[in-house]
Amino acid sequence: MKLVHPALIRQIPALLQTSSAQKKKSRLSGLREIFCYSLWPPETKRLFLLNVGFGFLLLLILELMPLCKLGQNMINENHDFLIAESFKENAIKGRAAHKDIKLLLLDRTFYESSPGMGYWTPKLRLLETVDFALGCGAREILIDCRMDRPVPLEKENLQFMSAFRKTLELARQKNAVIIIPRLAGERGLALTEFSKKFWNLTEDFPDVVKIGDAGIIRNPEDKRIRHLRYYRAEDKGSGDEILLSVAMLAAVYANGTKEGDIHRDRIVNSIRDIEAGKTERQRVKLFKGTDITLFRQENGSDDIEARLKFSLAPKDIYLRKTGAVSAGLLSHTSSATGIRYADPASLAGKIVIIGSDYEEIGDMHLTPIGRMPGVYIIANAVNMFLNGDQVHSDAVISYVIKILTVLLVSLGVAHLPAIFDLLLLVLAFFIFHPLSIYLFMNYGLFFNFLLLLAGISFFDYVNNVSEYLIERVATRERT
Repeated sequence: MKLVHPALIRQIPALLQTSSAQKKKSRLSGLREIFCYSLWPPETKRLFLLNVGFGFLLLLILELMPLCKLGQNMINENHDFLIAESFKENAIKGRAAHKDIKLLLLDRTFYESSPGMGYWTPKLRLLETVDFALGCGAREILIDCRMDRPVPLEKENLQFMSAFRKTLELARQKNAVIIIPRLAGERGLALTEFSKKFWNLTEDFPDVVKIGDAGIIRNPEDKRIRHLRYYRAEDKGSGDEILLSVAMLAAVYANGTKEGDIHRDRIVNSIRDIEAGKTERQRVKLFKGTDITLFRQENGSDDIEARLKFSLAPKDIYLRKTGAVSAGLLSHTSSATGIRYADPASLAGKIVIIGSDYEEIGDMHLTPIGRMPGVYIIANAVNMFLNGDQVHSDAVISYVIKILTVLLVSLGVAHLPAIFDLLLLVLAFFIFHPLSIYLFMNYGLFFNFLLLLAGISFFDYVNNVSEYLIERVATRERT
């Protein structure tokens, strides 16, 4: 289907023998023959139009490919590449997370110096950390721990319940918010007495305690964390209860309880409309100046807009990805061990996220940039929501790039001999590679360049097969 000897190629020997003026004139003439449709031979016009038609058909197929497993795997590979590149670029340039985020880690020393010696989360010491942060003026505390699970020491359980009430009263005095996750309940599994008392206590402080979903989705194929669950709808018999993710709650209540409650009610109502089928997606305000798009999130869904971006990571990941780590990148993270000696100003007005990085507890997850504790994943989700940094896939620029690619590749295939097809593919890679990183980092646009390169390769393969078949047919007709 391709012309083996285009006009420009045939003119090369003559161009080498002519003067500079003649060369310039000849080059312009050759370019006109390539780009001016009216000057093309009928065969070239027909070939170009056929290629354009096939290119747009292939483009439609590529748009549908995410519905199959192969397409999803290619999207995940592309996503992991973009995440790793953007994380590395931010780390090299010292771009840290949002200034309001403070991460307090329950580390090995915190666990192994507790009465349980690392076999369970020491709840009383955890509350001491929360109380210190509240005393320093933290406006929100997000606790990434299973608070409603009893520990083996009954004495500690009783002391914890009493201490937790005092912590909630302190938060009320400070006009602060405490955010805790509630895991999805297993059918037929009754709550323990401790759990019942815990949740009953939280109901006494609705102005303080905000309960959300952990919000983490693990890919069933490779077990990597790439997505966020924005909300979870729980069937309560009388109607679904909407639990926003703890990370979204942290952003919603960034400016206080009263304003946060208004935003939360509006977001929940939008989700109810989506769940009821009244709308497919809706743009909502998290807080003043920051919006995100909400959509229906079913179990196992793989929405581009729900994909995570990483800015925070443990020190070893920074070192592995960049070879060095600046103090600024680590300034958001502190150990909860010896927290009473910390500078109170470092927690004042912050969104304090408390969680474990003690690997033996088991809260470790594989991500596109490496293995990390779950608290880091939640912190990155909070950072995304605070910045309104949602990934997008339906931007106009993405379709403009794809349409221009179809037209340019069709033009090249129609005019260049087969040996130049590989050059087109290499050129496309070196253009799309940095372009996709730039769009992802600066505009949150997920441009699936791997899928588009696969389309160009398939496009070229079909054209080569077509050319071969046409030549065989033409040879038989001549003989």
